Amino acid sequence: MYCPISDATFSSFSVENVHFLGSGGKDGGYLMRFDHVASGEVEVRNCIFEGLKSKGIFVKDTDGFRLSESEFRGNYRNCLTVDVESDNAVIERNKFFDNGRGMTNDPVIDVKGGDFCVRNNYFEDFSYSAIGLGAHYTERSDGGTRGIVEKNEICMSEEFRSGVPRQLIDSGCIYVWTKNNRLIIRDNYIHDISGPHGNRGILCDDGAYNVTICHNRIERIKGSYCIDLRRHKSVEHRYGSTVRNANTGNYIYDNITDGRCRIYLDRR
Repeated sequence: MYCPISDATFSSFSVENVHFLGSGGKDGGYLMRFDHVASGEVEVRNCIFEGLKSKGIFVKDTDGFRLSESEFRGNYRNCLTVDVESDNAVIERNKFFDNGRGMTNDPVIDVKGGDFCVRNNYFEDFSYSAIGLGAHYTERSDGGTRGIVEKNEICMSEEFRSGVPRQLIDSGCIYVWTKNNRLIIRDNYIHDISGPHGNRGILCDDGAYNVTICHNRIERIKGSYCIDLRRHKSVEHRYGSTVRNANTGNYIYDNITDGRCRIYLDRR
C-alpha cells in the first residue's frame, strides 16, 4: 500500500483510527507521503503502524503537519520524516516500540524544518537513533532547523539490552546534524541505553551549531557519553559543505547525568 498526496489544497485533512499492518519495502519508499500540500492542518491521529518494511510517513514542503496519539511498533525503517521545507510540525503523545528492525542508520523519527515541536513521546528499543534533528552540512537550507524537543522518554528494555545485540554503532538517542537555526532540547528523560560502541544519550555530530541542551535527565548510558558535543571543525572545509562556523552558538546547562560527557564549545 502506498498513499501519496501531492500538490493538493484542503481546508483540512486527517487520517484517524486506522491500523496499518505491514507494507512492502521495495525501493525504500514510504507508506504515506504528503508532498507540497496546502492545508490548515494535515493530521495523523490515533493510528497504529505495525510491521512496515517500507518507511512510514514522509512530509515534504507541507506546513502544519501533526502526528498525535499514534503507535509505531515492529517497523523496519524510519517511521516519520519531516523535511527542511515543512514548518510548524507537531509530534506529540505517540509511542514507538521496537523499530529499526532493518538495522539501517535511520532515526525512528527525523524532524527538520522550522518551528516544530516534538514532545511527550515515548521511545523504547531501536537500532540506531530515536530522534534525528538538524540538516547535514551539505544540505541546502536557510540556516538549518528550528524547534523544540521536550518531555520525551527514550529507553531500551532489559530484554533488548541483554539479548543478541541489534544496536548499530556511533549513534545518539537524540542525534543532531550540523545545521540548526535555534534548536532546543530540554526536559527529556533518556535512560538504560547500551550498544557495541558509541551509543550516546545525546550526540551533536559534524560540528553541530545553535543547539541548546538543558534540564535533561540522562542515566545509565552503558559504555559511552551521556552528552557528546564533539569538535568537528573539518566540516567547514569539506567538499560540498555549506557551513563556515561549525561548533558555535551552543549552550549546555542544568542537565542531570550519571556518566561521562564530552562537550566542545567555540565562542568565535
